[in-house]
Amino acid sequence: MNYNKASIHIPPVESPFFMEWIAAKKNIPENWKIWANELHDKGYTVLKNAIDTELIDKTVASIKHLYPDNAGEEPARQLDLWSSNENVKKIALQQDILNFLAFIYERKPLPFQTLNFKFGTQQCLHSDLIHFSCIPKKYMCGIWVAFEDLDSDNGPLQYCEGSHKLPIYDYSDLNIPFSKRDYEYYPLYEDFIKELVKANGLTVSELHINKGDAMIWSANLLHGGKEIFGKGRTRWSQVTHVYFDDCIYYTPMWSDNYAGKLYVRHSMQNIATGEKIVNKIEGKEVGLLRGDDERYWVIGSGFRPSLLNMLKQSFLK
Repeated sequence: MNYNKASIHIPPVESPFFMEWIAAKKNIPENWKIWANELHDKGYTVLKNAIDTELIDKTVASIKHLYPDNAGEEPARQLDLWSSNENVKKIALQQDILNFLAFIYERKPLPFQTLNFKFGTQQCLHSDLIHFSCIPKKYMCGIWVAFEDLDSDNGPLQYCEGSHKLPIYDYSDLNIPFSKRDYEYYPLYEDFIKELVKANGLTVSELHINKGDAMIWSANLLHGGKEIFGKGRTRWSQVTHVYFDDCIYYTPMWSDNYAGKLYVRHSMQNIATGEKIVNKIEGKEVGLLRGDDERYWVIGSGFRPSLLNMLKQSFLK
């Protein structure tokens, strides 16, 4: 009996069989091969001139009134402006980028969240997989677009090349209590990541790219924001978070992994269509049995609502 390597439930770009996979791909754009190899090896790739600068200017002009005058003041970011701003939505749905993602993940991309910033986040290093995980693993990525040129003084993005190949850590691995929809224990996770970077001898690099360039990063790449040294300097940018079809989507830091109770993301919208993103495996919607704390047991696909209600009553007695 021989294992079918094509059946592995890992994105091709993350797969141990990536080199065979990419070598077998013919008649694809040369830049796709370059970007795919960089994502596999380094955990990120930069797409030069990915977004039209006139569109960026229109976007900034349409959202700048939503932000404070100074870094460190709230609101520091705007969540999901795509739902009310067509310019933000257009940037999130750049078809060339989505076509490339569909190729390297071999699943339909589902952009589900935008974040827009005026200033650098000055955020500690982290993996997106503490916030946005899924079953099967790693069917998630980020697309970060520079709305202006980046340098060392305006709080550029920071990242650790190759860190996407580290193990995936959640609160249960680190003996940190899972959070109940808050960030009470998140500083412990951030401190762990600092120690992890030291222990593995990782280099923290700065992203110096130009207006209109886009960075795609793998789900487990460690990244954050450098301190802003230039007084009053802005760092306009947009990040789009993307899942892929046919998964169960959840937030690990709010999940009780020991009990198998996941904080399932069941109300996300596909930015492209506005439709609800369905949790499913192999094309079938999964059954979710809700506990009394906003967390769910995943109990399979094809369950009738009446049966789910019966099971819920049994579990919660």
